[in-house]
Amino acid sequence: MAKATVLEFNKLPSTLPTFVKAATAKKTGLKEGKTIPPVTASVKNLPIDLNKLQRYRKVCGFPGGKTVPAPFLHIYAAPLHMALLTSEQFPLQLLGLVHIRNSMTQHRPVLATEKLNITVKIDGHRETALGIEFDIISQVHVGDELVWDSVSTNLSRKKSGAKKGGKKAPAKLAPLKMSSKISIPAGTGRKYGAVAGDVNPIHLFDATAKAFGFKKAIIHGMWTLAKSAAILDSQLPRKFRYDVEFKLPIFMPAKVQLQYSNSNEAISMRVMDSKGAKPHMNGHIEFLD
Repeated sequence: MAKATVLEFNKLPSTLPTFVKAATAKKTGLKEGKTIPPVTASVKNLPIDLNKLQRYRKVCGFPGGKTVPAPFLHIYAAPLHMALLTSEQFPLQLLGLVHIRNSMTQHRPVLATEKLNITVKIDGHRETALGIEFDIISQVHVGDELVWDSVSTNLSRKKSGAKKGGKKAPAKLAPLKMSSKISIPAGTGRKYGAVAGDVNPIHLFDATAKAFGFKKAIIHGMWTLAKSAAILDSQLPRKFRYDVEFKLPIFMPAKVQLQYSNSNEAISMRVMDSKGAKPHMNGHIEFLD
């Protein structure tokens, strides 16, 4: 087993230089029989930026309060994700990676006045029909108490895959009782990216998105998750786990709809296009209280 590389920071690293580094770095890719070696990054005793929190609430639609929205902690872990993905030990190209799934657990509400110890790690990968999958595991502690954790699953697509067959008929989805319309103006990706530090070109402008094969700029999957979480915020208990799968990209501007059904134990949810025909995100929220 390879020895883990540990990156320690006294503050969150800036993400803009890491995107520049990602654009110019030459990665060798995974050699046959090899896997992604263990890499860990951490920062301790980190205060929450209240100005960033306020801006995040505004762009995602969360109400004010003494505690932070659970998805907000993802953007505190994200600069450490970038540090891992642009480290010399990580063998894959950052640009082109696709965030396909996210599991996020709030073990208790986090006060905006608390200081955070954050650790993230990558260790290994899985071979799939579409390419290489790997997980970024993040944990947030207050003191020694685990208050939040997540698993972000990413895909590095194969350059050439199996031949595609004919288009499959869309699966019929069970109806969900409630629906809420979501409007996504052009430029939402830039506003969210400025707060989250995610300045991936595919989210910023149509021209930069086209350079990576998209017809227009697409909104961040984590904005879609956060906006859905904001709509459902008043229905959530103190402890819960989100499990979401990102499907079709959302090109901006767009009008989509959040469909959901809730019970005493969970909420089933999905984000669909304006006609309710195509899925952009499927999800499930399990109540842990």
